[in-house]
Amino acid sequence: MNTLQIYGYTVIAFFSIYLLVRCWRDSTNCVTPYHIFLLGIINFMGFGALSAADRGGMGLYSVITDSAVITLIFTTIALYGTMILVYHATFRVSGRVAQSVKLNFEASPPLAIGMAVLAVVTSILPFLVPRVVFVSQMLVAIGTTTMIACTVITLGLWIRSPLNALYALLAIGSVAFSATATAVGFGRSAQIAFMFSIGIVAYYQIFRNNNRVILLVGSLIFGALMLYIVTGLSLVRGQPLNLSSLSGFLSSGYLKISNALSSADFSIATQLLGGDTVDAALSIFYLKESSTFGERFHMVKWILANPIPREIFPGAKPEGLAYILPRFVGREGGGFSIGCSFVGHAWYDGGYYVCVIYGAAAGLFLRVGDEVVRRYSNNTILLGFFAAASANILMIVRGDSGLYILNVLMAAIIAFGVTKVLRTGLSLFGYNIDAVAYNPNPQLADPRYTDEYGEVMADGSYDDSREVSWNQR
Repeated sequence: MNTLQIYGYTVIAFFSIYLLVRCWRDSTNCVTPYHIFLLGIINFMGFGALSAADRGGMGLYSVITDSAVITLIFTTIALYGTMILVYHATFRVSGRVAQSVKLNFEASPPLAIGMAVLAVVTSILPFLVPRVVFVSQMLVAIGTTTMIACTVITLGLWIRSPLNALYALLAIGSVAFSATATAVGFGRSAQIAFMFSIGIVAYYQIFRNNNRVILLVGSLIFGALMLYIVTGLSLVRGQPLNLSSLSGFLSSGYLKISNALSSADFSIATQLLGGDTVDAALSIFYLKESSTFGERFHMVKWILANPIPREIFPGAKPEGLAYILPRFVGREGGGFSIGCSFVGHAWYDGGYYVCVIYGAAAGLFLRVGDEVVRRYSNNTILLGFFAAASANILMIVRGDSGLYILNVLMAAIIAFGVTKVLRTGLSLFGYNIDAVAYNPNPQLADPRYTDEYGEVMADGSYDDSREVSWNQR
């Protein structure tokens, strides 16, 4: 077993145990932005390292060097270690920020119908408007976000009232539309977000309050189903959608997995999971050793510059690292981008100190996201927009991290804009969306929650002496 394999198995074991312990201790809050991000680390860094090791460095990008692997180990510790520390240390400020988010209305039939109409219009619009940088990107983001959010909202209504024919029609139509649209024209991130949306609404509306064993079995079944679908999609990717490719999709995932299980050949895991993320990261480490490859805070510059059209941008507009790296490894013009990993981006952007900065930022924002989801976890509107952002949260670990971070930020902005549009549009028909009021998660009334997250008590006081230690949060 070589060093890269040891790294891969260590990442998988550490973050899997960490995730399972967190879910076991609090099984009512298993599906959160932070936990989805941890799944990304396990997949893209853990299984990605095993995939790179299996190829022996003879893959697409570079030969594996000992120094590059050592850099991979220490950048992972610097970035994700900082992320974990900051996540656990910022419980009080994140609780304060979560309290500032106001979502005082819940899903209702008029709102669901309005969201369905908006989802159809915004999903079709990107294919009708001429392509303009960022404008096209924003239209696709709006279409994906409204479509996935509509799926969660309508399913949530149907689950609460399973005999309601209107809710059933809305839910079935929304699921069918989202499944078709994501398969045809919205890419793999939208497909993953759609699958996550089914899991998120099922967890929070059905399984959340069941015992841990049922939750574990349900999670394993859902994970196996996702693996099956992703396998099929991977093997027919790039083919035109027709009966032949659909048949291949339905059978290929089953055949690949069943053959692996029957022959006890579990190398299928490294073929299907992880991808080439670690290969690309190792290439970045190697190139930085042998050249001036890199630019300080390039990802931040790219995020800030991306919304500005190239025609009016002063000077040369920054390119994403996913397109810069192929030029250095002789893969330019392949028609695809490279997932350079979050640690690869941080290393390209400056080295260890940038790993610490990016890790701290990730820990803080993921903790705030967790607190918002926890506070509104019974509200299918919030859950819908969370589901829409879920795939991008997962893919930040893979890269192009700047793109997926921008997509998450856009999802938050779109959520705010969509609620405003629905409020105004439905008011024209005499309906007030605030008519169905929503009270934040009753769990917030639990004294343990108040003590742990540092929220001000009813009389305005706060008792620090009762606060739990940082490593118990």
